Amino acid sequence: MHTLDSKQYLRELIDHYDLILSNEDSPLNIYSNIIKEEKYRCLHRLRKIREADLEGMIMGNVSAFQSHITS
Repeated sequence: MHTLDSKQYLRELIDHYDLILSNEDSPLNIYSNIIKEEKYRCLHRLRKIREADLEGMIMGNVSAFQSHITS
């Protein structure tokens, strides 16, 4: 499983990108296309981590259930 730190880091990075994109006066707006791409990549990575975590939890529950039945 992934650490909470990596998920938290991605959430904070996404929030930071949102903040930059929402501030129309930001000098960083000239990079808005790049920032949007990076935000999308972070969202994708976070979704993949969540999927892997969920899959691990399901597999762990199935394994625990099977060992309970065979015991």
